[in-house]
Amino acid sequence: MASGNLNPPKFDYVIGNPPYMKISKGAPEAKAMPEICYGAPNLYFIFAAMGLFHLKDDGEMVYIIPRSWTSGAYFKRFRQYFLTKGKLGHIHLFASRNKVFDKEEVLQETIIIKVKKTNISPTHIKITSSKSNKDFGEITSLAVPYDLVVSGKDYYVYLVTGEEEVSVLERLRQFNQTLPDIGVKMKTGLMVDFRNRNMLRSEEEDGAIPLFYPQHIKQGKVQFPIQKEHEYIMTGQRGLV
Repeated sequence: MASGNLNPPKFDYVIGNPPYMKISKGAPEAKAMPEICYGAPNLYFIFAAMGLFHLKDDGEMVYIIPRSWTSGAYFKRFRQYFLTKGKLGHIHLFASRNKVFDKEEVLQETIIIKVKKTNISPTHIKITSSKSNKDFGEITSLAVPYDLVVSGKDYYVYLVTGEEEVSVLERLRQFNQTLPDIGVKMKTGLMVDFRNRNMLRSEEEDGAIPLFYPQHIKQGKVQFPIQKEHEYIMTGQRGLV
């Protein structure tokens, strides 16, 4: 097998829309980049890492990629590499998951990021948001302290969209322990609502049980029903918790 060029030509700018596809841990692409691959690798973050690698110092890259890398456990090594070698300068968020690539069958929460290849962190990150790819003239914008967005040894990236969320993050940062640190464990449910629409119901019926969303939690209590769409789910699916 031929080895890669460890000193390739470097560029001032890299702009990319990488492929979004999971690959096996034994795939050639994953084995070529063991320092960033862990668990279930995805081509999109391998492309992003290579984009940063091919930048000159102080060069910049702009990528449209899924937002899963910002907190997922499988992306920890990538975040550590990506946010050590580079620094986020601008993040753009889309409120809709299906109106970004509206001519394609892409159901993915995507963001646009601008990253600079540098060891120096900016004081703030600019975070903008729009509903879709057609209303960039009506974006919301705020500047958030860098160390509030990129946090901790795991380099989690918090995608805040307003001053209220910034205030919540500032309050959370005052805690010096996580839930697992104090013996509280949790697990994300097996249920993803938009992928199981045939099981969802908006009205009560035999065999349907309440399905709680964040909107049902108000002032520390569960309020149900609230006349929200798809408040019930049928329980016939095997393995449903």
